[in-house]
Amino acid sequence: MEQKRLYIKNSFKLPDFLFDAQTGELRIYKRSLPEDAYNTFGPALEWIEEYLKNPKKETKLIIDLDYMNSSTIKVLTYLINRMKNATNTKLTVYWYYSDEDTQEICNDVKSITEADIKIIPKIKD
Repeated sequence: MEQKRLYIKNSFKLPDFLFDAQTGELRIYKRSLPEDAYNTFGPALEWIEEYLKNPKKETKLIIDLDYMNSSTIKVLTYLINRMKNATNTKLTVYWYYSDEDTQEICNDVKSITEADIKIIPKIKD
């Protein structure tokens, strides 16, 4: 059975998710300031577990968060590790940042996970 797309539009403080099993593209965007990030990311984590049963050869995880808190960083680190360690897909992460603090976080997560993370500056208008 074909896996459905996951689209979750959240409130101002929570991220939006757009995951597409057909293209292998997973987007997390907007901002992420939840008190309980594992609860906020729960549906996305469940979707990923299902996706990893029959993923595309290559998976793109695109993270484009304006703001994020420490619990979000923990969940993103877990998610990246989980996907990186899957043997049936090659994960590439495209992580956009707009300030030095976020760039440092990206570098820390890249170092911790040893994942293929492309750290990309946002173009300012």
